[in-house]
Amino acid sequence: MKMCGVVVGPQKYKHMISALGGGKTYGQVRLAIWRAAIRGRFWERRKIMENKMEYVRKHPYLVCLDSDGCVIDGMTIKHLQCFGPCAVAEWGLEAHKEELLRYWNEVNLYRMSRGINRFKGLALLLQYAKEKGYIDDGLECYREWVDSSPELSEAALEREIARVSVEAAGREFARMDAGASGQEPARTDARTLGQEPARTGDKVLKKALSWSRAVNRAVAAIPGEKKPTFEGVRKALEKAHAHADVAVISAANAAAVEEEWRCNGLLEYVDVCMTQEYGSKAECIGKLLQCGYEPGQVVMLGDAPGDHAAADKNGVLFFPVLAGKETKSWEEFCGRVFDLFVQGKYDGEMQKGYLEEFEGNLS
Repeated sequence: MKMCGVVVGPQKYKHMISALGGGKTYGQVRLAIWRAAIRGRFWERRKIMENKMEYVRKHPYLVCLDSDGCVIDGMTIKHLQCFGPCAVAEWGLEAHKEELLRYWNEVNLYRMSRGINRFKGLALLLQYAKEKGYIDDGLECYREWVDSSPELSEAALEREIARVSVEAAGREFARMDAGASGQEPARTDARTLGQEPARTGDKVLKKALSWSRAVNRAVAAIPGEKKPTFEGVRKALEKAHAHADVAVISAANAAAVEEEWRCNGLLEYVDVCMTQEYGSKAECIGKLLQCGYEPGQVVMLGDAPGDHAAADKNGVLFFPVLAGKETKSWEEFCGRVFDLFVQGKYDGEMQKGYLEEFEGNLS
């Protein structure tokens, strides 16, 4: 067995029993070491992410920007060519491709759920496919992770897969130990035998990770010229960056976001980039507030209800970029709203009118 780069054989397990308190079976020792390895990887990653947050504010004002569909005109093409098609391919649902892609695009582009995290969007698609009878069940493990995980990213999914595998191994080790001691393992619970639903859940988690990685490859293959900025973005960022700090707040992965902003020559207007690796958008804004900004001096720009929710949760201001009317929105922000913002005149009351237009645009 190879664990964290170290080959550990049966002989090594035997002399570790006393170190773990004695009285441990071979299977219990193996499980304890496996769990320790998983915890080690988790805390090492947590330490890395905490050390990355070394940002220091320069201005009293902060402008937060969603990326896809707000600054970068790449949201539609990514969903049409990457997210939905990769899900259909991963689950072998080509026979229902047209229907499933229509559902995916409705959920992710044209409803109030626009901009939803990719793993939440996948959960909705799989549930829809299950209700239609296109796939078997086995979604509980994945849905539980989506509903409870504080971080919905590939790294977090890898940790969940490892955790589920450890639990399954623990049940198998217990069964082996019971057999070795002449005891009959309990057979009333399917999980005791490491079968359904644990095995099916593990399979769905792994397929979700495979799908996400396939999406990343497909997105990376889209030519840069097909992911330009919306008209008016550069002028607005030049103005904002001269008087305020600018942060990218995105649910996408860091590599993709930074590459798209670099290709469009926008990184010079960015002070900090916070992506899915730092947590949800709300958590990212919350971490930035800890740098000393007053909530009334922070505004979040976004094209999706989730962006507004993230701003609202932190008590900061919000300005919507309307889907299909992005150029008009950026002209409004640059020509009027930003000046009001730094003057302290863009408040919750003024925001209401923009929110009404925003909600009407997606209903």
